[in-house]
Amino acid sequence: MQRLSRLKRKADFDRVMSAGGRVTAREFVLYHAARDDPGAPRVGFSVSRRVGNAVTRNRARRLLREAVRRLIPRLVVCDMVVVARPEIVRTGLQDLESGLNDAVVRAGLIRSDA
Repeated sequence: MQRLSRLKRKADFDRVMSAGGRVTAREFVLYHAARDDPGAPRVGFSVSRRVGNAVTRNRARRLLREAVRRLIPRLVVCDMVVVARPEIVRTGLQDLESGLNDAVVRAGLIRSDA
């Protein structure tokens, strides 16, 4: 993912998670908040120790990044935070992509021209 497409600051994470909407799935929770400024959608990831050890958490983060990377061209300008749940460990990339696609559609984050 491009550097401009990532959320990094704690204040941005807090804003999205407190003021935005939420869509839950078995493997993750998707928080989203609209932005008025032009630019690309920005995404942040949160994978806690509840998911597993460091190797497991890094694998989960890589899976999430790859699944979201394919969605970014179709998203409206927004900020998203994807919080991994422990069930993500037993999920493959295709299932995760399908789940994320369903979540962004339910959240209304897909561009109309996409």
